[in-house]
Amino acid sequence: MFSGHLLKAELTFYRSDVDNWIVWIPSYRGYWEPRNIKRVLSSGVETTLQLNGNMSHLQYKISGTYAYTSAINYGDPSIWSDNSYGKQLVYVPLHSGNVFMNLSMAGFFISYQFNSYSERFTTSSNDVSRRDRLYPYFMNDVSAGKNNRFFPQNLRFTTCSMNPIIPFYTGPCPVGTIT
Repeated sequence: MFSGHLLKAELTFYRSDVDNWIVWIPSYRGYWEPRNIKRVLSSGVETTLQLNGNMSHLQYKISGTYAYTSAINYGDPSIWSDNSYGKQLVYVPLHSGNVFMNLSMAGFFISYQFNSYSERFTTSSNDVSRRDRLYPYFMNDVSAGKNNRFFPQNLRFTTCSMNPIIPFYTGPCPVGTIT
């Protein structure tokens, strides 16, 4: 009855000292422009835990990820009042995570995914007293469908709700894919 279970775990630590890091930021003209940061120290940890298995005719997959990402500007301040030195890079969340669950049986499947991101700053000063930040947010995605095997192709029909907790929000949803 209970056979074929697999538990997999990964843990990665990293540290990169990068010269001439390019970051893209929005300009006052309404489009994104590249900016060069003389030196960035990027370090962090990423972890993944995954459980796959079968219970009779039911297959399941459960996985979770977490990332701590520190990306600090240690370049030369461009002017004396430059407050970006020693601060997290713009648009880089310090914390992010994901949980994914999938159940399938007889070609039918249902999936749920939860994504979470901590606050991100939109200006290099990282000033919390200003409104120059993106608040932490999360997304929930649910999908269900049927896999059909047509030699030699696999045709998948899917229906989904991207972030169903937020009323009237709809994201892109593939309705059919051929692999």
